[in-house]
Amino acid sequence: MRFNGNNYDDLREGQQLASFDVIISHEWHDQFQSCFEIEALSAEKGEKAGVSKSEDPSPVLIASFAAMKEVLEWPTGVLHARESIVSRQPIKIGEPLRIQTRISKKFEKSDKKFIVLSIDIYKENSETAAMTVERTLVWP
Repeated sequence: MRFNGNNYDDLREGQQLASFDVIISHEWHDQFQSCFEIEALSAEKGEKAGVSKSEDPSPVLIASFAAMKEVLEWPTGVLHARESIVSRQPIKIGEPLRIQTRISKKFEKSDKKFIVLSIDIYKENSETAAMTVERTLVWP
């Protein structure tokens, strides 16, 4: 169930939002990878050695805004201010994931309103987060 966060005053520190289950599919991974071209250079000649693509999903893909948007509705004009990603375990394509989001902090600075979200990403049946994301957003 999606929480309506359009009103900043309705958001509370410590508030747990609904969990969201997701699987990073091969199609989603390939679509993400197609946005980047990473060329390996030959160490000996300094020439391009071809395009290198990872078979594992990028932490940036796993920590995408998709799950957050599923559990929290926000007003037009929200800005992404800061983010940190801590990866504790590798996550493979096709692994079922459970994403839990909570509002860890809410503050105002220089007449701007901020929300800090803590996002924990668990592998199926795991008690320990495989990845943790802390995302700071500016609320309009």
